[in-house]
Amino acid sequence: MKSGLTAAALLTLGLSAAAPAKAEEFLENPGYCDLPYEDREMADIVSLMPTGIESHGARCYWSGARFVPGQSLSVTATCDDGGSQWQTGLWISETKGGYVRVVPDGIFPLPEIYFPCSQWSRK
Repeated sequence: MKSGLTAAALLTLGLSAAAPAKAEEFLENPGYCDLPYEDREMADIVSLMPTGIESHGARCYWSGARFVPGQSLSVTATCDDGGSQWQTGLWISETKGGYVRVVPDGIFPLPEIYFPCSQWSRK
């Protein structure tokens, strides 16, 4: 599932490779929140942003809605792993502990629990 897609290739595919749009970023691994974006990608860290979830191995994006901490969101995301593209439904919600849970209704190769960087630092 790993691919050598570059940011330029993703833009050619019509997918945004931009860094997260806000400081309250959610990551799969709370020990790596302080790493620069490029180092996160090299380590295959998975990030949750207001309009997408991405890692080096796969990316899922949606439009028409933004995830905001404290609220729930139901979206249809377009995912791409560099070899194929598909759509899946995602239900995104914040748990009582401040984590974010992503529940898919189809293929979703990324983690389903994310940790807010504002509550963690690099270990």
